[in-house]
Amino acid sequence: AKESHDKLAPFTSGDVIECTVISTSKNKVLLDVAGLSLGMVPEKEFSYDVDDLQPNDKVLGYVIMPENQDGYVILSLKRADKERVWTTLAEKIKSGEHTKVKIASANRGCLVVEFGGVEGFIPVSQLAEHQSLKSSGQDDNKPLNFLRSKIGTQMNVKVLTADKNTNKLIFSEKSIGNERLNDLANKIDVGTKVEGRITGVVDYGLFVLVKEQISKEEVEGLVHISEISWDRVDKLVDRFKPGEEIKAVVLSNQDGRLS
Repeated sequence: AKESHDKLAPFTSGDVIECTVISTSKNKVLLDVAGLSLGMVPEKEFSYDVDDLQPNDKVLGYVIMPENQDGYVILSLKRADKERVWTTLAEKIKSGEHTKVKIASANRGCLVVEFGGVEGFIPVSQLAEHQSLKSSGQDDNKPLNFLRSKIGTQMNVKVLTADKNTNKLIFSEKSIGNERLNDLANKIDVGTKVEGRITGVVDYGLFVLVKEQISKEEVEGLVHISEISWDRVDKLVDRFKPGEEIKAVVLSNQDGRLS
C-alpha cells in the first residue's frame, strides 16, 4: 500500500518542481506537475507576476502538500519565487520597467507593500500625491487616512532600491509620473511656438502650463525673467496674473519641464 501511495504522490513537502500552467483564475492556478500529477496553487500562494501567466508557461512550484483529498498537489508559487525575486528586482531597476505591488499596511511615513513574498516600502515622498499630503499640523489626519485608504489595493511603481543583503526594498510611484512628464516635454520640439496659461508669478519668472497638441495633456514650463522682454522687466506681479494666456517659444525641453 505504501509503494502504491508513493507512486501517486512522488513528491514531498518542501520540494521545488518545474510545472506547466494549465489554467489560471481569480482564486487558483492549475498546474501540470512534472507530467506526473495535477497541482493547484491557492490564491494566498500566488506569485507577484501571476497576472502574466499563460497556459503552457513553465513555473517553479514549492510543494506544500504532496496530495490533498481531491488528489491535487498543493503548491506555492510565492515561496518558490522568493529566492529569484531579488534577481527580478535588480533587472527591473536596470531596465526601468514598472511593476505592480499590493499595499499591505500604512503609517504616517510610508505605505508597506508586498512583492514576491518580500516586504517593501513606498515613502510618502515617493507617492504621486505627496505634495497634497503634507500635513498642516499634528492633528491633521488627512494624510494618514488617505494612506490607509490604499490598503488592499495595487499600485503601479518603479523599483528605486533592492538590496538583498539588508532586505531593503523601496518603490516609487512618483517616478512614473516624472517619466510621463518627460515624455510629454520631449514631444514639444525646441523652437515650437506655443500658447500657455500662467499658473504662477515669481520674482525670477512665470510658471506656465502648455498643452501637448496630440494628447492635449499639459506640461509645465518656466519663462525666465530674462526671456520675457528685450527691455528690462521689474515686478512681474504688476504685469502678469495667474490665469492669463501668453504666447512663447520653447528654448529647451529637459527633465520634464519646458523653458
